[in-house]
Amino acid sequence: MSAGPANSGSNIEFAWQESIPANVFDSSSIRKIEIPDYITTIADGAFYACYNLTNISLPNQLTSIGSNAFRNCQSIKELIIPSSVKIIGDSAFSGCMSKFIFEGNAPKFGTYCFSTSAIISYPYGNPTWNEEVIAVCGENLTWKPHSIGDIVSLSVVTSPNKKMYKIDDEIDITGLELQALYSSGYN
Repeated sequence: MSAGPANSGSNIEFAWQESIPANVFDSSSIRKIEIPDYITTIADGAFYACYNLTNISLPNQLTSIGSNAFRNCQSIKELIIPSSVKIIGDSAFSGCMSKFIFEGNAPKFGTYCFSTSAIISYPYGNPTWNEEVIAVCGENLTWKPHSIGDIVSLSVVTSPNKKMYKIDDEIDITGLELQALYSSGYN
């Protein structure tokens, strides 16, 4: 891995094959990171106490987020959790005052995954988001289902040109893998 100072505008080059190692960015001054698509696991404490981290993009192949992975990353305001994520470890997002937008089924959650001020948005009508999930994560969180009406744009993930579509565009989505961008306000 090579990285310059967080405020220099330098990019981080990932030298890892599939996993971001445990505690690798612990307490660093990193501000923004786009994790490559080949990363499937974020290990325990990987971004622990990265207080300046405001913008992070999780890859669509990500399956596991380790315990304390983003704990105390207070500056993250919103994070989209891809549908590929199946496991979120203990206290993974504890200390984050964020909105978490889940795109798919409820993953297996560890204990105390979120701060009590977190907003959890999940797909409306998805039966995996049930009372059991709420009980594990904490009833004091704000739980808000999102629906197709909350989508403001669609990105075709499987298309070589990754074209963006407006909601009012008529497109045939048969056989395409889509990624949705949701509005900030939920009713």
